[in-house]
Amino acid sequence: SLAFALAHARAHGLDRVIVVIPFTSIIEQTAQVYRNTLAPFGDAVLEHHSAFEMTDESKWSGARIGPERLKLAMERWDSRIVVTTAVQFFESLFADRTSRCRKLHNLARSVIVVDEAQTMPLALLQPCVAALKELARNYGSSIVLCTATQPSLIAPPGARADDWRFRRVRELAPDRFAELRRVTVRDIGTQTDTELADLMSGDDQALCIVNQRAHARALFQAIRHLEGARHLSTCMHSVHRTRVLAEIRADLKAKRPCRVIATSLIEAGVDVDFPLVLRASAGLDQIAQAAGRCNREFGQTPEASEVLVFSAAEYGVIPQLRANAEAGAEMLAVYKDDPFAPTALKAYFDLLYAKITDAALDRSGVMGLCADKAADLNFPFETIAQEMRFIDDTMVPVIVAREETMVGEVRKLLDRLPFSPRIGGITRQLARYTVGVPRRVRSQLIAAKLAEIIEEDRFGDQFVVLHNLDLYTHEVGLDWSDITFRAAETMMV
Repeated sequence: SLAFALAHARAHGLDRVIVVIPFTSIIEQTAQVYRNTLAPFGDAVLEHHSAFEMTDESKWSGARIGPERLKLAMERWDSRIVVTTAVQFFESLFADRTSRCRKLHNLARSVIVVDEAQTMPLALLQPCVAALKELARNYGSSIVLCTATQPSLIAPPGARADDWRFRRVRELAPDRFAELRRVTVRDIGTQTDTELADLMSGDDQALCIVNQRAHARALFQAIRHLEGARHLSTCMHSVHRTRVLAEIRADLKAKRPCRVIATSLIEAGVDVDFPLVLRASAGLDQIAQAAGRCNREFGQTPEASEVLVFSAAEYGVIPQLRANAEAGAEMLAVYKDDPFAPTALKAYFDLLYAKITDAALDRSGVMGLCADKAADLNFPFETIAQEMRFIDDTMVPVIVAREETMVGEVRKLLDRLPFSPRIGGITRQLARYTVGVPRRVRSQLIAAKLAEIIEEDRFGDQFVVLHNLDLYTHEVGLDWSDITFRAAETMMV
């Protein structure tokens, strides 16, 4: 996709490439691959996500005004290649905050690569597509949608002129589905955690992907006695996840036992190859992404490489995924032999959109809010920005330095903050040690003096450091179910 984007930009005189990635967890990995690929021009790559943003910009000290304040608050996206998250990209397009809007002019005349396009949230799908169409139609941008599970975003023949879907679309990759088939998919029904643990114990190398972080922790406890047992979720900061992934890849390559419990973060762009994958009930697109971690290198026959779909007995499907899981189950029943064929995936998305109706694809009526005020441009910016939140229970970052080497690294970065006129580089490095927690949890940690806001007068609540490090373990990362928890050994004197 990057090769195409660069060639396309050169051919049409476009200014930059913006790569939009669904998950923060693979931002760093992707940006580093680009830097390595483009060496010695790696400095042209800017990685940027929402790890540190001020909740209330009025907390900036009076001395930090004008351009300097904006440099501290947010990157401007003036690099030739920008790697960012879908949250940062789409929320910025509908933002009401100066810092988030500062970069928008750099989207014009750009190649915008939307990776894993199927992960755009259903409840905001119409405004997301409308924004992309507007960038292409009136701002000279080219939009590239990358996915192995293309959602139904093309308006059918005879559709109304105001249909929200794309019209002028060109397929860039030929249909090679048949030759790329590499797995066999089976629905194994409802499974308890004990039964899932038994299934994983029967294979030296197996990956189980679940929908909830709490389920991942619980299931890991059920298999932690097995050789090669590991846990992977966004409860772990980036440096921790990177290390665990390196260990997983080393075990897989050496044919050592490797049994991993993970959340969906492993489905997007994480290069691992397991002979057996188990996937909790989800949409057909997510099941297909999970299947991408099975027999990835074509080392086995499709028949020997199984993807087992199950319903979790102890954990129901979360409301946000219920319609997806129902449509996915129907398609697995109809297309048993070929559930990932293009016809099956189109049927899945058509069924999914029919289940939730067009109104649910614009949950908060953003399209209506924009249309109503189009004549006089008197838009309700604050309301629109609030309604375009990708994550309902907004997660905010907490900086965690659990191991001695990490403590030293984070301390050095924090010590540099007061003396750095531009903190973009420091924030990117600190972001590698952050874990997202619900805003209320972070407030409780701060109130109980279990976490501390750093330089609040200068930076607001951007930088919050966790002090109760007993909440973070090398096995599962941060567990905030009991913020007062203390390990016995840390209470000994």
